[in-house]
Amino acid sequence: MSERDSALTERVTAVLAHGETLVARHEAGTGNLKPGPRFWQRPRVFPGQRMPGDRLANLGLGLLRVVGAPWNVVEALMERLMWNDGPRKGAVSGGWESEAGRLALAMRPRSRTGVSLNLVVTNSHYRLVYVQTAQIGSRVGAATECGWAADLSRISWVRDRGDIRGGVHEIGFPDGSWMTLTLASPGWSGFVKALPAPKLGHRDPLPVRG
Repeated sequence: MSERDSALTERVTAVLAHGETLVARHEAGTGNLKPGPRFWQRPRVFPGQRMPGDRLANLGLGLLRVVGAPWNVVEALMERLMWNDGPRKGAVSGGWESEAGRLALAMRPRSRTGVSLNLVVTNSHYRLVYVQTAQIGSRVGAATECGWAADLSRISWVRDRGDIRGGVHEIGFPDGSWMTLTLASPGWSGFVKALPAPKLGHRDPLPVRG
């Protein structure tokens, strides 16, 4: 385990509720949500928190937004015409108010500092834990926050989509909704094995809600 992974595990363990024990943790990517949620829908994380290099990184991101503004306008218009305000089919099935949609929103936080998305399995819950990280470099900050949580019974199935790319999985909920998760490598296979939910292969049909 790298020094960064050790620090992330330490931060995650410290924020768990009393009586919870960590079973598995893995860092996740935001995934391909286009059109993504509106800015105001995304949770604000670590307001006022900064790490060395954040101001320079935010300046660079701001310049990129200015340069890419004309294309962003065209893309926004296309998304509005084709997909409206719902998540794109293939990334999230169900609206933003569904169980999958709420997790998808939590996976797209807005912040002026770096945010590591940590999917966590404990003895009683699934959790998404935010840990502050540097936007330049690999430093791990002190700020930590729980962004989403669900009882272990609220995950109905996990489907391996290795046919798309290694680490890509779909996760299903009792209300019939599901979303695509992108798990960083290495180590994602061990994390998936720790999930106490039925495992499906990419050739298996999606379960039908009863």
